[in-house]
Amino acid sequence: MKTLYIGNDNIVSISGLTNAATNVVVNDATVMLSLNDTSGNAVAGQSFPVAMNYVATSDGDYAFSLQSDLQLRHNTVYVAQITVNSSGIDAAWEFQLKAEKRGLNG
Repeated sequence: MKTLYIGNDNIVSISGLTNAATNVVVNDATVMLSLNDTSGNAVAGQSFPVAMNYVATSDGDYAFSLQSDLQLRHNTVYVAQITVNSSGIDAAWEFQLKAEKRGLNG
């Protein structure tokens, strides 16, 4: 499980977005990110969903920087949802992230 660091900007990214049917890299998709608690409520401190940005000159990479003032609780699990639309083709991912305080070794 990946980590969200409390009080830090956190980058959420996807790499190498590819159309599975054609095996062609997708650089022009609409990619949206939501961050919710496990009850489905949006995390406070930022408006969701947000558009993830295409990383210039990459092969299908998209990224978004979550704000440091998100209201995250230590040792709490959150659910990130990413949706993609490109030329009428839709895709979706969902994965868990755990909020932690960054320590001296992290």
